[in-house]
Amino acid sequence: MVSMVTHGQANRGLALSMLVVLVLGTMTGLVQVPPAVVLDASPEPATSVAGLENYRLYLDAENSSAGGDGHITTIEPSGSQEELSALSGIEFRSSEMISDLTLYGEGADNDQIQLTIYMRFRGQQGSTGDVAFSLKAGDSQIGSETIDLDDPCSSTFQQNCAWTSSEVFFDVSSNGVTVPNGKSLKLVIDGQASCEGQGGGNPIGGGNDCDIEIAFGDLDSTEGTSRLEVMANALSASSVKVHTPGSAWGDPETLTWAPNALGEDREIQFDVDVRDAFGRADIQSVNLVLSTPNGASAVFDEEFDDDDLRLDNEGLVGNYTWTYDAGSMAPGTYPLALEIRDVQGHTVLYEHGGIEFVEHGINLGVPSNQPTTVLIAPGQTSTVEFLVTHIGASAAAMEVRLDLARSLPSSWSDPVWDQPAGYTLTGGGSVVRPILSIEVGEDLTNAPSRLEVEARAY
Repeated sequence: MVSMVTHGQANRGLALSMLVVLVLGTMTGLVQVPPAVVLDASPEPATSVAGLENYRLYLDAENSSAGGDGHITTIEPSGSQEELSALSGIEFRSSEMISDLTLYGEGADNDQIQLTIYMRFRGQQGSTGDVAFSLKAGDSQIGSETIDLDDPCSSTFQQNCAWTSSEVFFDVSSNGVTVPNGKSLKLVIDGQASCEGQGGGNPIGGGNDCDIEIAFGDLDSTEGTSRLEVMANALSASSVKVHTPGSAWGDPETLTWAPNALGEDREIQFDVDVRDAFGRADIQSVNLVLSTPNGASAVFDEEFDDDDLRLDNEGLVGNYTWTYDAGSMAPGTYPLALEIRDVQGHTVLYEHGGIEFVEHGINLGVPSNQPTTVLIAPGQTSTVEFLVTHIGASAAAMEVRLDLARSLPSSWSDPVWDQPAGYTLTGGGSVVRPILSIEVGEDLTNAPSRLEVEARAY
């Protein structure tokens, strides 16, 4: 609002206040009134729940930041084979989750999490052993199983004991089990054998060892891996929002746009927040796709480079500012999707409610050479020029009528417009310049501090 300006004792200035009303029946319209209009906040879009994906969680070498004796990771091992003794106890840990992660089992009822583990039992003939496996979400038990072992092998100079693959199934609820944000998925392995501490063995072959060993990492003698297999959606906390440039993530979204908006009003800021519960290392690519209303083609398919995204609490956040050409967007709703691909090749789409380009819309302002304060003097006629721009679709015509929202003092003349019947806007991008004339009364005592101009579009 421009405050009243006084020139001497007899002259005054009226600030201009403008309001636009679209009367378009069921047709969608957009109004723009400089310098700014505060619109109702758009509702937050519901985050889409994507389908569950199969994840292989590999057992790999120790990760110093995760702790434990070994690491649970989505990245397939590519280093060397690692070996540890279950008789001493082993704990594998994932990195801490950066958002809640709900794990489901496989199978028709999603109620079994499978562990494939490579082991070998070495010891004296007749020895027995067992290995207990415990799966935990933080310190909370998910499930536990035990494998009994017999028939140990004894290494000789001619032959080493072979690694064998075993499968362990943890029963879980069909509703899944949650590893909370900030906690790790843990696999605890603890073995015991009857031959422990007995010594002896085969002195010729050197087979006097008693051990239950676990092999993990990049195994030497097989293409297989020690791993857990779960169903999950590690990317479920990801989202995208649509804003005007310069907006913060928490600001209300701007979902309605005009095909022929003016200048910088055609810039759209898309903000993405990619949250992978397994951490940044699990994310391979991020694309933002805006499609045509019928979904037949993409308006743009923007892939974010590493430089476009920054680390924020182990997530990837960034934005993409897109400017559309005046008149290039047909009216309609344009679907918007965030496409995320992880290191295991899962491609997950998160569908936003989309953005709407309206058919009808006007911008009401004044020309750049027209002050927003109108000088008035007793007994004189004041004129002011307005600028009305059709910012809707190029083929949509509109009629516009302007009037004052509040009555003038009784000693003043009625407002006179240069086209009392209204103004025709032939289509998006067209402009009219209405001129208002007012004959001011002799007494300015009750003069209003501002003129409220109302435009109605039909």
